[in-house]
Amino acid sequence: MSKPASSFREAARQMFRRAIVQTAPQLGLKGSAQVVENLRRGSCQSCETLRFNLARQVADYIALVDPDLRALYLYDPEYASGDYECAKTASSPSSGINLIAWTRAKKSIPSDTLQELRVAFQDARTEILCPDASGLCFSLNVAVVNDAEVRARKGYAAMIDSTTIRPTQVWAKYRVAA
Repeated sequence: MSKPASSFREAARQMFRRAIVQTAPQLGLKGSAQVVENLRRGSCQSCETLRFNLARQVADYIALVDPDLRALYLYDPEYASGDYECAKTASSPSSGINLIAWTRAKKSIPSDTLQELRVAFQDARTEILCPDASGLCFSLNVAVVNDAEVRARKGYAAMIDSTTIRPTQVWAKYRVAA
């Protein structure tokens, strides 16, 4: 049985709050209010820093849900597909939080949990979006890969140790050797 939607919404709000708090000193700002103000004004640097910090928050959450999580990576879909022109636009799929979750077994992270978290993220982001924001901004996308896919370098797992499209590892249970 899955958690009620309200608990996912509260978890998403907490993740956003913690990520905003982490973002302030990284950008040399005095507090969360300045981060939110910068985001609402369309500061790309604030947006990118918050996106990374949110990825780390999501990783911590997924690690609680799935004790078999090995690592979590943040990647840019346009660079992965070779669509470099799209990646330069403000509202591209790279505006989202695009993650690869490497876990022992593909079914260890329930798909309904990921879907509920996606919906909760849509609600939680509404207060911080800039006027140019699209539906892609801070949208949550998680591709789950298992050990067999990583060994075979199949699908999203091929990016994990790619020399040309290396994603950023934002969380690891232990030192991961692909």
